[in-house]
Amino acid sequence: MKDTRKAFVFLEILLVLIVISFLVYIALKTYFKKPTMDKETEKILTEQGIDTSNQKAILDSARDKVREINKQQLNYEKAVENLMPH
Repeated sequence: MKDTRKAFVFLEILLVLIVISFLVYIALKTYFKKPTMDKETEKILTEQGIDTSNQKAILDSARDKVREINKQQLNYEKAVENLMPH
């Protein structure tokens, strides 16, 4: 009877480990997968110079792009200001 109980406990532990491993696999797969977006959106972002390889890359390259646009806007405003008579 003791051997049967030990085997049953071993199988329970094995089953729990399998379930936990599967849940970890799903969580990691979801975390590291490429962001899903439609082809048109991905094409537009790529044309704008935004890296679409993963979520962090999208955020970083979009932030850099916004900074670049802000700098261009400031330079434009300075150029217009210099053209205006004082």
